[in-house]
Amino acid sequence: MAEIETTNAILNKMRLEFLDQSVQAELGRLAYLGVQNAATINHQRHLLAQNAREIAELRGALQEANDTIGKLRAHGQVGAGAQEVG
Repeated sequence: MAEIETTNAILNKMRLEFLDQSVQAELGRLAYLGVQNAATINHQRHLLAQNAREIAELRGALQEANDTIGKLRAHGQVGAGAQEVG
């Protein structure tokens, strides 16, 4: 009977060690994925900031074009068919 209990204790200890290793491996994998997600989020933020800058530049250029059309129209240098953009 003592042999069976000892064997069961050894097997239980081995199961726990295996489970602990599995949990540690999964935690490592999750940590890696967390780092990857953080890098992806930072990259997306960079792209969004870049897009915002480009949109601001395009809006500025569009405003300049509309201002120019307005000035030319005011001086009669542009026909009625010229339309503002945007």
